[in-house]
Amino acid sequence: MILEVRPLKRPQEIAQVIELQARVWGLSPRDTMSPITLTALCQDYPRTGWLMGGFLDERMVALAVMIATTEPGLVYGHMLGVLPELRDGGLGRQLMEATLTLLERRGARRACWTFEPLEARNAHLYLNKLGGRAMDYHQAHFHLEGDAGQGLPLDRFLYILELARRQDWSRRLEPLEQALAAWPLAKAGHIPEAPMLLVEIPPDLQALLASDPAAALRWRAETRAILEECLGARGMAADRLYSGLLEGRRRCFYRLSRP
Repeated sequence: MILEVRPLKRPQEIAQVIELQARVWGLSPRDTMSPITLTALCQDYPRTGWLMGGFLDERMVALAVMIATTEPGLVYGHMLGVLPELRDGGLGRQLMEATLTLLERRGARRACWTFEPLEARNAHLYLNKLGGRAMDYHQAHFHLEGDAGQGLPLDRFLYILELARRQDWSRRLEPLEQALAAWPLAKAGHIPEAPMLLVEIPPDLQALLASDPAAALRWRAETRAILEECLGARGMAADRLYSGLLEGRRRCFYRLSRP
């Protein structure tokens, strides 16, 4: 599927963006962005941001909301998403690449956004496919009226990407077994002193939330303690996600390193 990505301006397009926010993230009406704010992000001058839509056969199925910042050359990705029924088909990558290319042409040098640390799908795209790094950990970053987190506190990584240095590492990653042999594994209560560490996350957060929410909460508590320590006090960053089958079971691990 080829996604057509283009800037949005018309009132009917803005209305579709609001509807998509609810469908993509399960946001309540009071948690979606208002048409007033979205309209402000569409204006040509002064440039406050970019509102992008992704279309299949003229049907909007994806959106990107990018906001200008006071940091020179840095744009903040406030919202980037694809309808749930169309995920895992490459549309998210197309949306991301088209949006980042537009920003680079407009003079942006870096982009940053937040994402769920336990979501392996997003981590693979951002770390392995684009080549950026998760630089900071924000505990309970969003406080929403609805339950978009399905009972899980909305912790987030802060991710930063140098636009001119985007690169796909996915075909050059070592096998998971080799990574596990090379670097120590950090666990709650035991974080080795090493220049590189591995931290395990669940392979499919959404399936886990549906089948065992208590287990998802345990993952949150255990990884939060490790990631706050490593990305905070130790100045490390998450720069790769390793995934593979071990004893017939899918396993996923972040690699943390010192910049």
